[in-house]
Amino acid sequence: MVSGTTIVDLPHGEFLVDLRQGRLQLTEAARFISVADLGDRTLLWAGYHRAYAVASQTVPEGTVRVLLATLIDGDADRFLGADSDRPEVRDMVRGDRPAFLADFFDANLCMSVNLRKQRPELHVSSQFPTAKLVWVDE
Repeated sequence: MVSGTTIVDLPHGEFLVDLRQGRLQLTEAARFISVADLGDRTLLWAGYHRAYAVASQTVPEGTVRVLLATLIDGDADRFLGADSDRPEVRDMVRGDRPAFLADFFDANLCMSVNLRKQRPELHVSSQFPTAKLVWVDE
């Protein structure tokens, strides 16, 4: 505890913080890879970093399929349907040649980026029942 604030180290930043009636509840968000059925193709909807992590750990010569996903309903139609408020994105994704997951493994499409390493902490105030996620430099 630091000056009335309890600091909790989190393994990653994808947690939902719920603080009601002085009780703190953490829920891990987006624990899965989700896909959307567009009729003529399946779209990777969320969990891109997890898809990459799973694929990068797979032996290229292996025959076992390890990528599991959850099929979502509704959001893809609203976002990529005829009434989309982002028609340029819709047209790119639904076009003749959208990006495939394999495209992201092409070294010609990559660039080196120096990222500042950070870790998430949850700061919970004992004086005021509040909690916030803070990113701290390593």
